[in-house]
Amino acid sequence: MRKTTILLASALLACTLLSVKAKAQSLDFTFSESLVSGSPGDTVSFTATLTNTNIGDPISLNSSNITLLTAAPGLTITDDFASTPLTLTPTTGVDPTWTGTLFTVAISPTAGFGSYSGSYEIDYADTLIYSSSYHSTQNFEVDVIPYVPPAHTPEPGNRLLLIAFVGSAILFVLCRDRNSAIRTKKNSAAP
Repeated sequence: MRKTTILLASALLACTLLSVKAKAQSLDFTFSESLVSGSPGDTVSFTATLTNTNIGDPISLNSSNITLLTAAPGLTITDDFASTPLTLTPTTGVDPTWTGTLFTVAISPTAGFGSYSGSYEIDYADTLIYSSSYHSTQNFEVDVIPYVPPAHTPEPGNRLLLIAFVGSAILFVLCRDRNSAIRTKKNSAAP
């Protein structure tokens, strides 16, 4: 009986310890726009929101990995993972969220038109149990489109300005002559 009680207590303790280590961390990782368009010569940015959804346990953001799924000649990716915080720590009344630019893509003037896709992976860990490592991945796409110049709004030419000036001068003269005629009529009608 005593042996069974000890075995049962040991099993219960082992289950409790294993359940603590099995507690999964969760990083909600989303791009504000996963498809970004740009023209040759442009630089486009990918802004993301990272949220620790496991309230009570901080997570550390360890590293990132960018993988291009399609060949992308003429695209240069600059990872800005260093701008993320080291940890996302949930506390009472504080949202454990970070929003910012994760990476930029410079489109060279010689880049070919088309869509280029890839994935961005963030490696993170539980700060309380460092042996646990997790990954969160989002797909992205860069659409290289032809440059479309902005619509040109023509400025008024010299002729238009001259016509407006002459029209204003004529109106001024006509109004002055009318007022002069009214005054003359009043003066001649006076006894």
